Amino acid sequence: KFLSNKTALRIKPTDNTPPQGEPKPTLQWRHNNTPLRREHVIFPNGTLHISSATRFDSGAYQCTVTNRQGSRSKDVIIQVKSKARIENIPTLQYPITGQRSTLICEVSGFPFPSVEWWRNGERIQLNGFNQQGFSKVGTNLVIDNPDSSDHDGIYTCKASNDYGSDREVTQVRVYDLPRVTRVSGCSAVTAGMECSIVCEARGNPLPVLSWRYKDRNETVIAQTDNNRYYVSSQDADSTSVPFRELTLTFKRISISDARTYFCHAENPAGKTSSAHQVKVRYQAVIESPPLPTYEVPIGATLTITCKARGEPLPQIKWSGPKGTLPPNGRATVDENGSLIIMNLQNNDEGEYTCSADNNKKEKSTDCDSALIPLL
Repeated sequence: KFLSNKTALRIKPTDNTPPQGEPKPTLQWRHNNTPLRREHVIFPNGTLHISSATRFDSGAYQCTVTNRQGSRSKDVIIQVKSKARIENIPTLQYPITGQRSTLICEVSGFPFPSVEWWRNGERIQLNGFNQQGFSKVGTNLVIDNPDSSDHDGIYTCKASNDYGSDREVTQVRVYDLPRVTRVSGCSAVTAGMECSIVCEARGNPLPVLSWRYKDRNETVIAQTDNNRYYVSSQDADSTSVPFRELTLTFKRISISDARTYFCHAENPAGKTSSAHQVKVRYQAVIESPPLPTYEVPIGATLTITCKARGEPLPQIKWSGPKGTLPPNGRATVDENGSLIIMNLQNNDEGEYTCSADNNKKEKSTDCDSALIPLL
């Protein structure tokens, strides 16, 4: 039996004849082999009355009468017809440029509705090849290669069957993933100067930008002006492709500002980031000087360490008592700046000087090498 949605439904076990038997049987109705899930009226003659039937009332009904002598059952299949209805369609949908996308339109009704799609008041022809890259999967509309100029607009999903139709609209905006197109500035700046790093990014809509850096394993967003720096932003829409710039300006850049900064760009389509290294130049500093005095036996090998830091990285130079180092290849300087003197001789005694130079300012320190004769 087929009935329209929202009508009252009565299911009779027999033609107006109540169940009979001796002793008098009990009667039970089941729906899809489970107890009835909502309140229903069962008349004295066994008729099941369902008010305001919906599609959820469709299915198999079983009437069973039982007494001590046994039980008997009869089945009836009910399909409730219902008007086409759109159950779910997002108000806004955001395909990504170049990425296959599906516009959602979930419908219900019996018979199951046919679905048409419209864009900006014009019906989308979905039979065969579509030049705009549209196709349909089920009731949903697929855009093969979304592009803002071809696919932005107001879309209408219309569902229809023999019992009525329904329509809803969704606004489609094709978005571009954000792209950081340039990061620059403060690549080699002297401490104490004003310096700016600039991030340029594109996307549709223009992405929200922020400069970020790591401090003790925590991510810091540089967004509040303070005594160290200030942040400024501007949009450029006069070009064919609009872009946004975010500038982080250090008022007096210091060595502690030298680190990796990340330009973070984010819009509804996604997010990305690009790293930029800030280098602050400062004069060479000898941080691990040699010991004041070394006492070693003749013929031994002596290693004198001298570590320095600076930006750019300093070059370590050594000079001996007479301005030169021991001859015959007995003195070398390794990659860490340490002086190595092999097969020490009496005339190697004297003052050795370690110098660190990075073209900012040369720094030097001295040490003495006192030799102890072999026994």
